[in-house]
Amino acid sequence: MVQLCGFLVSLAVFCHRTSSFSTLSSPLIQLAHKSHDKEYEAGVNIFGTSSGVAGWSDGNFTSSSVGVGNAGPDEYYLNGRGHNVCSTRDPVLSKSECESFIMEAQKAISTRKAVKVEVDPSRKDWEVTNSDLGEARLSGLPPDILNHLRGILDDKLYPMLESRFAVHNLTVYDGLILGSIAPSQSQPVHRDASLLTINIPLSDSAGYTGGGTYIEGFHEHDNPVVIERGHALCHASGVMHAGNAIQTGERWVLVLFCIAQDEPQIARRCHAGGLAAFHDDGDVDRAFQYFEAGLSVAPSDHLLHMGASRVHLARGEISASFKSLNAAANLYPLCQQANVALGDALMAKKRPRAALRRFDSALEAIGDRDLLDGAWMPLKALAWRTRVSAATCTLLCAEAEVEKITEDRGWSRSRLPEAIGRLSTALGPCPDNGYIQSMRARALELLRIAE
Repeated sequence: MVQLCGFLVSLAVFCHRTSSFSTLSSPLIQLAHKSHDKEYEAGVNIFGTSSGVAGWSDGNFTSSSVGVGNAGPDEYYLNGRGHNVCSTRDPVLSKSECESFIMEAQKAISTRKAVKVEVDPSRKDWEVTNSDLGEARLSGLPPDILNHLRGILDDKLYPMLESRFAVHNLTVYDGLILGSIAPSQSQPVHRDASLLTINIPLSDSAGYTGGGTYIEGFHEHDNPVVIERGHALCHASGVMHAGNAIQTGERWVLVLFCIAQDEPQIARRCHAGGLAAFHDDGDVDRAFQYFEAGLSVAPSDHLLHMGASRVHLARGEISASFKSLNAAANLYPLCQQANVALGDALMAKKRPRAALRRFDSALEAIGDRDLLDGAWMPLKALAWRTRVSAATCTLLCAEAEVEKITEDRGWSRSRLPEAIGRLSTALGPCPDNGYIQSMRARALELLRIAE
């Protein structure tokens, strides 16, 4: 079995690289290679590179899996280990090191804020928001702090990544120290612009509530992963994840983004280029060129298909947009955004039964995970909206049956109780919502008529 897994990984690498070689003539792919080389060189100059030093074993970590095939387009490169998310059993940074990093970040942020106040003296104290607690880019920290961090990378963190993912010639190309003060907001689910990510909390967990990292695919518990100060959480950057909000207190975290010399990550670079062209420049054609180039080397990347669907929709190519959304939904079933988007599109086309099938599929996948204590807020929001959308579809179909007086109303009798239940669940967090209350009342009335 081990030999078979190794063969399959080797085959995936060969197929990917063969595909990459066949498309090297694409200017966008050439640009991606150049961007990678530039980032790698800059990272090595500041943070050094991994040297193959040993020192870690399986016993040093706790690990969980998001499932094979769910770690992004570069999972193939991580030697069959990219689906694992690992956290250290012991701290990699001491208490004093954590406090030192926080202090240096606060100095850097304070200096930057002082410059902003000089530029905008009308700024008021009450205008300071959660984001104003700030972030400090590692490359801007003092040389002695960078030298100390480089020693930690050489002695601990680079070897840690090599032991977990069997990759070499790594460097940190970017890194941040992030500070948040309650109440903060959760991030949207995303993948990082790197190959591997290291997350190290710098604050004592007694100083805040909430926080941690939501990992899409951890359905066995689905609550954010929370680790103690100084411990490290590492994962493939292509694993869909999000920082979770804190409810009380203040929290600082060190995040390191790592790349490898011989993995240019064409797919994620093309995806980023496509989004920039679409959202920042409004250049729909350029965006599609990026997404198309990315799909030429990573045809199974759901985010590239999602991007292509936006372009098709902007062009008025409805059928092609549906096709791309459907591909995204099938390729990455952990995320229900594509199914919900398909449901919304079908609703807009006045096809409520077809839309309901998409919403049903999304809700079946979500289950009741959004109702668990500590559930990630964006998941709760998505599930709430999808329940309401599904109930809306059911009511539209039931209303259509009422209009057809001679038609059997078996469909309404079978589906309306579920819609009523979904609306009752939706009322949980907002019991005074008049719109949901009126929908539920109408559903009860339609059920009485159907019976």
